[in-house]
Amino acid sequence: MIRKLKVDFFKVVLPDETLHSFEDILNAVHVSPNDDTRNATKNACPFRLQKSRKIEDCWKGEMMRIRMDQLPIKAKLSGDVSSIDLEDDEGIGEETAFLYHVPTKVLAIQRNRYGVSAGVFAWYFEEKGSVDSIELQPILQKDGLQRLANIKDVRKLSLNIAGVENMTAFKGLGKGVKSMLSLIDQFKSPNLMLTFSMGKRQGSLKWVKNFAQSFVKSNQQGENSIHKFEISGKTEDGEKSVLDLIEYRMVEEIEVQLKSGRTISSSEREYAVEKAFSSRKQELLEMFSGQ
Repeated sequence: MIRKLKVDFFKVVLPDETLHSFEDILNAVHVSPNDDTRNATKNACPFRLQKSRKIEDCWKGEMMRIRMDQLPIKAKLSGDVSSIDLEDDEGIGEETAFLYHVPTKVLAIQRNRYGVSAGVFAWYFEEKGSVDSIELQPILQKDGLQRLANIKDVRKLSLNIAGVENMTAFKGLGKGVKSMLSLIDQFKSPNLMLTFSMGKRQGSLKWVKNFAQSFVKSNQQGENSIHKFEISGKTEDGEKSVLDLIEYRMVEEIEVQLKSGRTISSSEREYAVEKAFSSRKQELLEMFSGQ
């Protein structure tokens, strides 16, 4: 059986005043006791660094989400069902593979809607590293970066988001946005479409970038919910330009041949992330070496 796994790429950024690097934080958790003290709990769900190791200039590992409630049941094709017999300290483990490349500070992480999202990954190491903020900035492909750099005058920002439940990313963006979110909540809409007209606001491109990073970091459901993130503006020559950041975001889809039944093994997840990183390594070195 063949499965396709998607791998997303992020630049890991810590505040300038942080005394330790992300590698320091990752290593500190790596050498900590591999027991329940390694867990960090969010919304009654434990998350943990399940395993990790450093090979040359890369850290490779797996994060785990442990579902302790709202557990599934066992079902036969005939319709017969039965409960999954678990002890009080047991749950359902959902694993997510990752690779962190130290020289470029790039994280490649498996996309797993049931596992650990990029936002939760950052939150976990914030908790364990006692740092105020770890930003995972989505990486654009080189041609997307060039197009973004050519936009000098941002006029409009449009978002299309499905299944919005966590609204914290929109805090502080103005009363108008707050009113729109109230309407979305009132009518229980499954989709949110927002359009911001930037007008002549100074520094609008920087605001757009900060907004994008804030949303991805706060969106604990995972980045799949963002269907469109479109910037409209003009280049230095006055030409109109429209750029969808989702379309140009760096993502790899890797085919994996399952060797053991219906479960993706740890080695298969690791293979997918390693292959995804290898296919983009040269591009990433050109973009981030020396930073």
